[in-house]
Amino acid sequence: MLAGIARQIVALNGLSEIITVVSKRSTELVVGDDLPEAVIPAVAACCCALVSSAALRRLVRVESAFGFDLSPLNQFVPEGIGPTAPLSDITWMSDAADAFAFDFNGPLPPGRGRARVDLAATIGGQADGVIAWVCLELDDHIAFENKPMTETEWLGHWKKFFPLPESIGTAPRPTRCV
Repeated sequence: MLAGIARQIVALNGLSEIITVVSKRSTELVVGDDLPEAVIPAVAACCCALVSSAALRRLVRVESAFGFDLSPLNQFVPEGIGPTAPLSDITWMSDAADAFAFDFNGPLPPGRGRARVDLAATIGGQADGVIAWVCLELDDHIAFENKPMTETEWLGHWKKFFPLPESIGTAPRPTRCV
């Protein structure tokens, strides 16, 4: 059904001669049969970095309201959030690292799993969590990365903030986050 709608959209936009819709699950596609020899994107990665942000901290933690200590509620800090508001106070506490990467021209990656990433703090301060974003290598010459750089760019797609259970003080040294 969805493939039929995709074909209709391709035809409506005059692209039927150059775009072929394949009615299969992505895990059933065969390179060289269903797909050309080179797959685009060639590589996709989930990049991440340790960050500090009062705005993000306020989105996931509560300390007090109207004079009441509400800090016990912080045991329910979400595992991850996709903020929808622009953020202007992100401080990058580490260099970016790949949490995982997939080479789409190689063997199929596992469907699920976890990755352990060592993020070395590059500055001292208060680390609140890890921001993750998508990095795509379309081919050997073209890459796309949607790392949030400014307050307006946060509104892009496929970014997520994973708060630490508690904010931690950092110094320029290795910091482990899972």
